[in-house]
Amino acid sequence: MLKNRREAKVALIALAAVLVVSASAYAEYDQQHVVGVMRNNITLMGEINAAATAEDWVLAAQKLYAIADGMYTISKYDPPRGSKADWEATMGAFVNAAFVGIGACGVQDADGLQSAIAKLKGLNRQGHGAHK
Repeated sequence: MLKNRREAKVALIALAAVLVVSASAYAEYDQQHVVGVMRNNITLMGEINAAATAEDWVLAAQKLYAIADGMYTISKYDPPRGSKADWEATMGAFVNAAFVGIGACGVQDADGLQSAIAKLKGLNRQGHGAHK
């Protein structure tokens, strides 16, 4: 077992990095898939906020994982606008922020969870500005 919060965060970030780096097979941009992931993320963010308010740490972590998984699935695409390197960095940052939020749930850190939520919202704006 991980002994402290720092070890948990490092492990989660390392796992996220492995997921993003392993997305070596690139595919043509699938707009329908990407739009579906983004729309699902809107729903998930509402559910994460509700879970955070209720201090339902497991539900919040599950929803954060769903965001990480969705963003990972679209990281393999070549973006319709902007550079592939920026796209990969943004998708990787999404996955990392979701895992940081999961780590905050694991130690029942409401402030850490809110920080991860804010990071995800900022990355959403950044990604849309660069790639939409």
